[in-house]
Amino acid sequence: MGNQVNFKKITIIYGALIAGVSFFLFFAVTLFGISDFNTNDKTIFSYLVPTGLIIAFLLSGFFYKKGVNNIDESDELSLKITKYLTINILRAAPLEAAGILSIAASFMTSNKYYLLFAILAILLMVFYFPTKNRFMQDVNLTFDDKSKLNEL
Repeated sequence: MGNQVNFKKITIIYGALIAGVSFFLFFAVTLFGISDFNTNDKTIFSYLVPTGLIIAFLLSGFFYKKGVNNIDESDELSLKITKYLTINILRAAPLEAAGILSIAASFMTSNKYYLLFAILAILLMVFYFPTKNRFMQDVNLTFDDKSKLNEL
């Protein structure tokens, strides 16, 4: 029962991170009326936003790989799930920051172009959504761990 609750925590927290950026995007568009779409914007954001998303993407992959490699096969399943929760929060955080930066840039310049980067950040977060199947593939689990996980 405890493992099921822990795995549900992963999906709830990760989903909340996605929802936070999505709601901020929604409110920025609806409340502030961002109207322009200019790909030739000459502000600092034209460099900062794409670079920020690339760095966020690389950091997110680095944090995930490093974290998954540090989960010891001899750990209890509940500890593995808890570590996986932390790893996924660390994976989502840079993408969330890049999405918020993109939305803020769009709001500050009234340019919808930067919203494309926010949408891309959200899509990456959705693509990386933690599932039991991904957990079983990426984390070194014992046969006993796999059977306990399948029971959840």
